[in-house]
Amino acid sequence: MILFQAAVLALTILLLTVDWFRFLQAKSELNAKAAETPVINEIKALHKSIKQLLIDIEESADRADSRLEKKCGEARNLVQSLELKLASLNAAPMPTAVVAAEPAPVESPLFPTLHSNETSNERAEYLRSQPFEMSQFMAGNSHRTRNRRVFDMADAGSDRQQIARTTGMSEGEVETLLGLRIRTHDNK
Repeated sequence: MILFQAAVLALTILLLTVDWFRFLQAKSELNAKAAETPVINEIKALHKSIKQLLIDIEESADRADSRLEKKCGEARNLVQSLELKLASLNAAPMPTAVVAAEPAPVESPLFPTLHSNETSNERAEYLRSQPFEMSQFMAGNSHRTRNRRVFDMADAGSDRQQIARTTGMSEGEVETLLGLRIRTHDNK
């Protein structure tokens, strides 16, 4: 019986030792979890901050979008008014060429009309004294001629690539001109 009691005592000591090691292991795991808890809380706080940042970015993007739409509307109105002015200028008679030695009288909003008391030499002198205005006038005329050629080719059935190659313009310029022409006709 003493042997039995000694065996029970040894088994009890062994169980106590195992329980002690389990206790230490559970304690270390608990300490590790306690150490992780602030990290988890920080991650949750960071997640919350990111959500708020995304909301702020969306609101800022919405405000920027509305400002951009407003500016685009203003730009559309400006383009329409410029198209109307361009159409009125296209309707006005324009000279086809100006000879540097003896320019012909020109009827244009950019140049005063030749009065009966002015000589053609006075007119030629005026045109020579206004090189910037003259270059602007001639550049505008060449653009109208080129634009008219684009429109005529499109009406004849040419595609944008062929028009661009023939006129020396980029396909984007051709597309823009044709788009503006369509919009102008739609607005009338």
